[in-house]
Amino acid sequence: MGIASIIKLETHLVANRLHASKRAGDRSCCQWGIVGTGYMGEQFSRYLGQTEGCNVCSVCSRDAERARKFMKRHGAVSGYSNLAGMLSTECGHLDVIYVATPVSTHYEIAMQCIKAGFNVLCEKPLCKTASQAKALFDAADANGVLLVEGMWSSHLPTYRKAKEWIAEGAIGSVRHLRVAIRKSMQGSEKSCLFDFGAYAVSFAMQFLEKGRCKVFGSSTCDVEGDDRRWDIDIVAPSGVTAAVRLS
Repeated sequence: MGIASIIKLETHLVANRLHASKRAGDRSCCQWGIVGTGYMGEQFSRYLGQTEGCNVCSVCSRDAERARKFMKRHGAVSGYSNLAGMLSTECGHLDVIYVATPVSTHYEIAMQCIKAGFNVLCEKPLCKTASQAKALFDAADANGVLLVEGMWSSHLPTYRKAKEWIAEGAIGSVRHLRVAIRKSMQGSEKSCLFDFGAYAVSFAMQFLEKGRCKVFGSSTCDVEGDDRRWDIDIVAPSGVTAAVRLS
C-alpha cells in the first residue's frame, strides 16, 4: 500500500472514530456487533463507519489484544474475546451482528447469535451444507430474528441491468450461461468452492428460474486435500444450462 493510500485510509478511520463516538448512544442508528477481525471484518467495518445511520458498536475476536486494536481503529465502545460474553452483555444494545469468521465456524457462531435473539448478517457462504442452512433459518424463524447471507455481488447495478435486459427480451431467450473464475488463494480459507466459488454459483442461480435443478460436479484436490478446481454443470427445469468453472 502506497503512502497516499495509507494517508487516505487513516483519514477515513479518524473520521469513522469521530462519527462512532457521536453514534454510540444513538438508538436511531443501527448498532452493529462485529464477530471476526480478519480482512472481511476490517473492510466491512471501515465502510460501515462511513454509512449514515450505522455504527460499529462492539467487536469480538478470539484474541483479546486484536479485539482491543480493532476497537481503537473503528471507535467501537466494547470488545470481547469470548462470543458468549458478548451476547450476554450486549443484549438490548446491538441491532445486528455481522459474522466475518472462516466458513467452517459460520454455522456454530450464527446459531449462537440467533438463539441469543440477535439479527445476523453472515458472510458468504452461509454454511457448508443445506441441512445446516435449513437449521439456521428455522432457528431464525423460531426466535423472530433476521438472518441474511452477505452475498453483496447479487446487488451490483450490472446484475440489475442484466436482469432488466432478460426480462425485456433484449437479448432473446437465455439458453446457457457460463461463469469462470480463476484467482490466487488468499486468507485462511483453503477451498476455492467455499471462497470465491460461492460468487460464481450465486451468479448462475441469479439467472436460472427457480425450481429443482440437476447439478453435476467434479473437483481436483491438492496433496493436502483442499479443492483447487471445480467443474460444475447445472440444468434448470426448463432445460436452460449453466457451466461453472473454478480454479
